[in-house]
Parts: sequence; C-alpha cells; structure tokens
Amino acid sequence: MSNSRLKRFEARTTYLHAKVGNILKEIGEEIGTSSFTDVTSASFDRRGITKDKLSGWLGSLCKVMDDVFMPFVGGVTNYIEKYEQLEEERVEDKKTIIQLQNELIVKKDAEIATIKESLHSTVEKEMKSYASTVSQNCSKALAPKRISAAIKCATEKEDRRRNIIVYGVEEAVGEKLVSKVEGILEEMGEKPVIKDCCRLGMKKKDAIRPIKFSLNSSDMVRHVLLKSKLLKGIEKYKSVFISPDRTLEERVAYREARDKRKKETVSSRKDTESPTPT
Repeated sequence: MSNSRLKRFEARTTYLHAKVGNILKEIGEEIGTSSFTDVTSASFDRRGITKDKLSGWLGSLCKVMDDVFMPFVGGVTNYIEKYEQLEEERVEDKKTIIQLQNELIVKKDAEIATIKESLHSTVEKEMKSYASTVSQNCSKALAPKRISAAIKCATEKEDRRRNIIVYGVEEAVGEKLVSKVEGILEEMGEKPVIKDCCRLGMKKKDAIRPIKFSLNSSDMVRHVLLKSKLLKGIEKYKSVFISPDRTLEERVAYREARDKRKKETVSSRKDTESPTPT
C-alpha cells in the first residue's frame, strides 16, 4: 500500500471512530452510562428518550455506516483482492523462472552432446584414415600421433570458440582484469559469467597486451561479438577492439583480407574523387 493510500486509510478510520464515538457519547449521556457492554433494551426505557430521539440516533448511525463504514469495507475488500492477484502473479512468475531454468539446462545438455558428437566424428574419421594407411603398408607408428593430434585439434577448436580476445585495454599494476572486462561488457548490455581471464604474452614497456577470457558457450561468444560494434560509440572504449580467439593461420588470413579491403576502399575513393574530363 502506497503512503498516500495509507494516509487516506488512516484518515477514514479516524473519521469513523470520531463520528461513531460522538453518537455513542450522546446516547451514553441519555441512558447514564459510559460503557455499552451491559446495555439492554430496558436501558432505553427512560423518560426523555422518545421515539424521535431513538430514530435520530439510528439514522445517524445508518448515515455513518453508509457514508464511511461501507466504503471503508469495500476498500479493504479491494486491497485483499489486489493482494491475492499479486500473489497469483508472483506464483506464475516463479513458475516461469523455473521453466526458463529447465530450458537452459536442456539447451546446455544439448550443446554438450553436440560437442561430444563432433569429437567422436573427428576421431572416427582419423581412425578410418589410419586403417587405410595400414592397408597400404604405411608406417603404423604415425597413426596414434595423428589420432592424438586430431583429438587435440578438435578440443582446442571448441575451446577457442568459447574464448574472446580484447585489444586496447590499458595495463596497470595490480589491475583487476575481470572487473575491467565486466565494465566493457556492461556497456554493451551484457553480464555473462567470465572465466579464465588473463593477459596474453610477456609484458613489454611500450606495448599493451591483449586480454583473453572465456564464456560458458560459443553462442554467448557470438552474441557478444555481434554487439561489440557498440563500443565505437562510447568515448572511453573507442580504442578497444573485441575479436574471436583465432589461430595463427586464421589471424594471418584475417589480416590479409582486412588489408585487401582497405586497399580496395582507398582505390574506390580515388576513383570517385578524380575529376571528370570535359
């Protein structure tokens, strides 16, 4: 109940108490009592208490009941109904939360199953390759290494999918990396669980090392990467750049593609700015 409604409630209660109190005081004075515990019909059998006076008292009480008490009861009833409605909504919200939690658990289980299936498929392909190599009288010593390498490659690839690299975040002695990363993500409207947060490489005097951290799923990583462009519009994070965790080969390919796009953009601008011959 809000403060204004509570004040109105208290005011009506005070008014009702005063009105009924005045009427009962007048009646008590007429019948000679201040307590109505033992009042009977005989108490009103007194000279001076006429039918008109009794009718007046009854009318006054009825008016108080009609003007104040009945609206007061109606208001209390409305508050009770509103409370019951809010309680029902709270129960429904709780059910919704439980349902969403169950759906999240199911999705996580499905993602784990997908990872296992991917690993199994990769190992199975390498095993077939191994069998083919053996049938062609190739070295048997190579097969276990290839299997191990395939498993390691698949595992590292899946791990990288859950990683994010952040460039351009200033270093400081005793810095709290998780808090820094959380601040950046909150500017993007995200609050995921951050794991394994660290700087990459050896510390150098004139270089800022990138930050690597992990999230719970590759889906969350993709979501954060899609929203990373929002940082360009935030003054203190204009120099911060977020990227996926790429391998050395992927970084080289990305850099070459980026340089190529830059050259094409510059060439296109030159063509546009060149004067048209007359």
